[in-house]
Amino acid sequence: MFFGDYSNATDEKLAELAGNNDQRAFSEILERYRPLIMSKVIRHVPAGMESDDLMQECALALLDAVMCYSDEKGAALKTFAGVCIDNRIKSVLRQSLSEKNRLMYECVDLTDEVRSDDLSANPETMLLLREDVDEQTRFLEKNLSGREYGVFVRFMSGMSYEEISSELKISGKAVDNALSRARKKLRRTQKT
Repeated sequence: MFFGDYSNATDEKLAELAGNNDQRAFSEILERYRPLIMSKVIRHVPAGMESDDLMQECALALLDAVMCYSDEKGAALKTFAGVCIDNRIKSVLRQSLSEKNRLMYECVDLTDEVRSDDLSANPETMLLLREDVDEQTRFLEKNLSGREYGVFVRFMSGMSYEEISSELKISGKAVDNALSRARKKLRRTQKT
């Protein structure tokens, strides 16, 4: 049993504890990796699938990564988990994409390959990553109204309906309506 402070434990220590069925340790890892998962989900939700479903798939991939992780292999948990999550997303995409959506699937998302804190990243790759993020932002801004964009981005970053409502000074119903409209618009643009 671990009596230390979970919030100050390293990812690798938490993985070790979670591997020994310490649910609190896995909860801490899941909370730490939520931004990573959300950033991947926002770019990859296939047509006909709710972002919550893909989030759940990614959380399961993280659990698999934690249970299989061994620091003796030389990779950090963050790197290993990122690969496991990427593989799960690719599997879900393969299953969900039809022939008419093949072009979208064949596009490679470079932001999954390198993180800004990866010291081995070369300048060309970092430029491509920045361009990809800019392109995704322009796509959302073009296809969503100002309110829909604001709600969608906040929701995908992990904010609750209540937090979005408070920050944007709109009702919870307005948040729900804007998010529903945004999802419908994004599904329509993915199908064309």
